[in-house]
Amino acid sequence: YFIQQKCPLYMQSLEEELDVTGSRESLFSCALTASEEAMAALEEGILHAFQQCVYYVSKSLYVCLPALLECPPFQTERRESWCSAPQLPEELRHVVSVYQATMDLLRQFRVHPEIASQVLAYLFFFSSTLLFNQLLDKGPSLSCFHWPRGVQACARLQQLLEWMRSAGHGEAGERFFRKLSCTLNLLATPRAQLIQMSWANL
Repeated sequence: YFIQQKCPLYMQSLEEELDVTGSRESLFSCALTASEEAMAALEEGILHAFQQCVYYVSKSLYVCLPALLECPPFQTERRESWCSAPQLPEELRHVVSVYQATMDLLRQFRVHPEIASQVLAYLFFFSSTLLFNQLLDKGPSLSCFHWPRGVQACARLQQLLEWMRSAGHGEAGERFFRKLSCTLNLLATPRAQLIQMSWANL
């Protein structure tokens, strides 16, 4: 916009002010170079801010995410009659609070929607990758490899995906957590049912 519309007007006023003739191309070249340098500096600043943002948010997620795979036993939670919906489990509330705080800050500082989407996409990718790698690294030592806990871990992930849908990021959540969701679905399937299933169904 600046180069196509503002730059010619700027050069015209500069020519009139300095009484310069025959140097329009030179002025345009200088303005174009200055604009490109400014854009490069701006892009570098945005990239640095993006990296720092996702770094510190990822550190918070790194602490609270593993609890989703190490679920406590099922408990009967007391609910008041006026509650319209059950509250999220504590280990899931910690994760959701990080996502929610990030979205609130992005809106508060009026971050461009495309950049905000990239920040959230990276956080979802980081979260799913961290949890999936933990499944591979720790294996049966995790409680979710035992069927009752596997059922609960799968339910926790579904609750997280449901929250993402309600927050307007359901498509991104489904995309980034698909592999983890499929794995937890297997862990939540009874052994007798798994034995009867074919490899194609698995």
